[in-house]
Amino acid sequence: SLSLSLSLSLSLSLSVFVIFSLLAATLSHCSYNFLIKACFLTDRFIDAPVLYNRMVDSNITPTLVTFNELIKCASRAGSLMMAISFLDEMRDRFNVVPDKISAHFLMVTAARVQDFSAADELLARLEHEDGITPTQEMYAALAKGACNATQPLRACE
Repeated sequence: SLSLSLSLSLSLSLSVFVIFSLLAATLSHCSYNFLIKACFLTDRFIDAPVLYNRMVDSNITPTLVTFNELIKCASRAGSLMMAISFLDEMRDRFNVVPDKISAHFLMVTAARVQDFSAADELLARLEHEDGITPTQEMYAALAKGACNATQPLRACE
């Protein structure tokens, strides 16, 4: 099946990365972005921060795409703290401005962990500091999270 083929392909890509790392080969930011996305697609979220640290240690500057993939990994892992730390890192250390994709996955993460006060603070912060207006999709993610907190999953779909 296509999903099995994709999973095997991405797992192979991560293995190739390890080999390249051992050989001290130089990877570009595009290579790291691809590998971080592979972590997201193969449910290997714990590997994403390791790749990010190697990227930064190799003096490769992360991009908005890098941070969006990292936030998505944190979201899938259910770690709002990690997602917020990547948001802070992108702004403070690399002067990368988040976009609506960043904001969307931060809201998805807050909804997943059902921390609606943090979501409210993040929405205000993103709007005030970055000029990001909340979207219908962001509110829908929060509503679904609230529904899941009080109802069985099927009632919320």
